[in-house]
Amino acid sequence: MSRIDVKTLVLAFENRISALDKNPPDIVPQRTISLMLENVLEEEIKNHFIYLIQKDVRKAFKNEFRNLRTKLVDDILASLLSDSHFKEAVEAKIKKSIVSNIV
Repeated sequence: MSRIDVKTLVLAFENRISALDKNPPDIVPQRTISLMLENVLEEEIKNHFIYLIQKDVRKAFKNEFRNLRTKLVDDILASLLSDSHFKEAVEAKIKKSIVSNIV
């Protein structure tokens, strides 16, 4: 598990505190301030774990796609190489290319 960036939390707290500057603390109860700070902390932790989950899902998806793609390419190549008509066509092209380059 990775750690939450402290700068992100500080910025979130600064944003909430700047919102409090519009309403001076003597007007806003201390409980409201602590609730706001709790909410921003919960929000940042939630965003952090959502980010981690998205990162893991993206990584798993890429790995699975890579495996499927490799299997597909292997199947196609095996199919092509087992086809006698394809082998003959490739062999004829190679022979023709060699003969034309010699002459």
